[in-house]
Amino acid sequence: MFLLGCNNLGYDHKKGNELEKDIDKANELYKKSCDLENGLGCSNLGLSYERGKGFEKDIDKANELYKKSCDLENGWGCSNLGYNYERGKGLEKNIYKANELYKKSCDLENGLGCGNLGYNYERGKGLEKNIDKANELYKKSCDLEHALGCSNLGYNYEKGRGLEKDIYKANELYKKSCDSGSSYGCNNLGYSYKKGSGLEKDIDKANRLFKKSCDLENGFGCSNLGLSYEKGSGLEKNIDKANELYKKSCDLENALGCNNLGYSYQKGNGLKKDIDKAGELYKKSCDLGSALGCNNLGYIYEKRDELEKDIDTN
Repeated sequence: MFLLGCNNLGYDHKKGNELEKDIDKANELYKKSCDLENGLGCSNLGLSYERGKGFEKDIDKANELYKKSCDLENGWGCSNLGYNYERGKGLEKNIYKANELYKKSCDLENGLGCGNLGYNYERGKGLEKNIDKANELYKKSCDLEHALGCSNLGYNYEKGRGLEKDIYKANELYKKSCDSGSSYGCNNLGYSYKKGSGLEKDIDKANRLFKKSCDLENGFGCSNLGLSYEKGSGLEKNIDKANELYKKSCDLENALGCNNLGYSYQKGNGLKKDIDKAGELYKKSCDLGSALGCNNLGYIYEKRDELEKDIDTN
């Protein structure tokens, strides 16, 4: 109990929960907890090293602490280490090792590990594709109060992926996810309000949810909010704000944001016309998997001379 007390006191200092926010004090307590062989303390300390919170960023130190945490049977440490194997962050990429660690994390009742393993079953990443297994793991993740698991399960209810389509169940899960801090849940719930999918249409509520999603660094939320500014949907038209949001979305590797920003450069919507820049953004959008980005890039290749002549005559 004492070991967990040091970690929890550190967390309160980190968040400012009835204590003055103090990341150095938080890390000192995480270290004490970890030195006393508490896996959660090791994982939290590793996260501080990975993100450069109170320390110079050190991914090797972070992974060392995640490994210690996982060896101490802490699911967060296993999941974080698995993620870094999957992404090649300070470690040689190894999707099989990642999945092994996600499974251990999930078996330790960690919702993030279950959600990550579910995603890899759904996408066939290092595992044979299995949508039923993915949904089973998303449900376990959501039951363990992990927001992304709820969001992914909701999406599969909405689209009927391995489950009977149920937009009401989807929205219920999106709300739970958003309330727990998932940027994807907020964006998806916002989209349901925008379209009136299983909910009464409410563009103001949709835009508030898109903003929350964007503030949580979700590219879809930023792009959708940008579109509302561009079209004047529930907000005063503001193409400069729209382009700013499309840029943020694209910087967050969102294909739609890149495409929309490219279109603004192509048409001169709030930006100086620039066919090269438009093509560059369409290419990024296409590389990120957008069919629209690929189509628009093809159009640039086909019509480049005409488009440049149009710039010269304006």
